[in-house]
Amino acid sequence: MLPLLGNPYPAGSQQSLAHWANYANDATIANYQVDALGSFVKQASREQIQAIDAASNRIAGGLVAVADGIQALAWEQATTNRRLAEANESLHQIDQRLSLLVEEQRISNVLQENIAQLLRIPDSQKQREHHLEMGLKFFKNARKDSDLYHDALKELLLAEALLPSDYFVLHRIGMLYLYAPPVLDLTKAAECLAKAGKYGAVESDPEAIRLGNVLQKSIGTRFAAQAEPSARDISLVAADSYHQAAAAQYALGNFLEAAKLIVKAVTLDPEADTHRLFKAKYLAAAGQPD
Repeated sequence: MLPLLGNPYPAGSQQSLAHWANYANDATIANYQVDALGSFVKQASREQIQAIDAASNRIAGGLVAVADGIQALAWEQATTNRRLAEANESLHQIDQRLSLLVEEQRISNVLQENIAQLLRIPDSQKQREHHLEMGLKFFKNARKDSDLYHDALKELLLAEALLPSDYFVLHRIGMLYLYAPPVLDLTKAAECLAKAGKYGAVESDPEAIRLGNVLQKSIGTRFAAQAEPSARDISLVAADSYHQAAAAQYALGNFLEAAKLIVKAVTLDPEADTHRLFKAKYLAAAGQPD
């Protein structure tokens, strides 16, 4: 019998048998250790895999929760934006109504006066007086029936046709186009109000000044009970026309034109904070924030 590989003793000798026994014992221990180590590695790997799976599940669950949270925040933001838009629209409608209310109150006070005397209308202009008075009456009562805005506009346009440079009539027509829902026309509003500002700014007729003074009186008290303002107040009427014309151009998206018009209002009435505020707004919108 050939000796075992690595066994230096003769085959069958006691030394050879003892050597084999030692070898077999060492091999068994080694195999056991290898098997044990392999089992440990497998167990450890299995536990690691389970831990990774568990962690992945937790992360996935967390990501889902985060996504749900983001979606909820997005929904809340969308809701907030919608409510802000609704509030802004409500404010715009309130502003429209207030502007019309103030204008109607002014007209009410004018109607309490003698328009023919205020305008010093000659006999040849009696028809214009009639159209003007009817237009103002329809304007004043349009809150009760919005169809009256159409009638007011019709009468005022007839009055304008008889005297196209009448800034008082042009201003009223422009305000109708700008704020009265049934007859809204921003382009025509800007045109009429700019004309009213132009003719009002250069008007030197004492009769026009008298009418301008009436418009500048307090709307809370009957005009006849108030002292006459100074002749300078005619420029305030023109400034207001330019201000309203600028608002129409801004609504049309013509920011540079709006800025030009509001600058004219500031020039005529430099002490008015409102004109300066809107001048800054329109210049910024026109790309001139400095």
